[in-house]
Amino acid sequence: MKTRAILFTLLTALLVPLSLPAQEDEDERGQLLFIQVIDVMPEDVMAYENAMSTVAKAAGAAQLSEGFKWSIWNDDFTYTLVFPFEEYAYFDTPDQWMKQFEGTAGEAVLQEAFQAFSEVDMRVRSTEIVEHVEDWTYSPPTPVEGADYAHVHSFRIKANQDEAFGEVIQDIFAFFGDLDYPYAMAGHRTHFGDSGLATFVIWHDDPGAYHGANNLDNLVEKKMMGDRWGELMGRLAKTILGSQHGDQEYKPELSYWPMPEGATNE
Repeated sequence: MKTRAILFTLLTALLVPLSLPAQEDEDERGQLLFIQVIDVMPEDVMAYENAMSTVAKAAGAAQLSEGFKWSIWNDDFTYTLVFPFEEYAYFDTPDQWMKQFEGTAGEAVLQEAFQAFSEVDMRVRSTEIVEHVEDWTYSPPTPVEGADYAHVHSFRIKANQDEAFGEVIQDIFAFFGDLDYPYAMAGHRTHFGDSGLATFVIWHDDPGAYHGANNLDNLVEKKMMGDRWGELMGRLAKTILGSQHGDQEYKPELSYWPMPEGATNE
């Protein structure tokens, strides 16, 4: 089915009719992220990227504020929209994103994007809201430069194992520090969507190095830390039902306020 519904890729209308989770104290919450995974037909990938880059150009022309920015990540024919926001109240006015373009230089450019999206066959695979867990953050002693790629690893936590899972994750991060693991990592819990998931994002600069010389198993073997790593993996296995992982590439030309700090849309 062809669609012009740019809003379903850029934010809010999809969420408003749904039941959002109960809200805790705003001061105690980590960064919230709206995540939408979109599948594009292979023959429409170029058209999708052209349309999405036009949206990014429109946002730049309209000079959208930080509260309306996003990044796009890609794996083959799948695109992941990441939209940070501060409060659930954002979704009380689902048309506010569109209103930012009214009367600006970006309004006409956005209409071009609408037209371009009419030629794209795409589907929303999933929509989630996740929260960054501050305790699930790893900053390398000697970090790599750049963050053009992300390895995403999700764990399905067993019932009543949240506390044990959190404890072993912190011990794993301490292990990474002792290992001098070179890649930054951040963990998130799902608020809206598949609430049993914990998702970790590892940013890196080079898939060849990440899966090659800097492969975790290689580093563990090199530093002869296999016994400790095996014990941690045994503890982790007791807290989860399963896991899945994959790699994505950052698409700056489709993004407005890229997630990797220091990157630009230029």
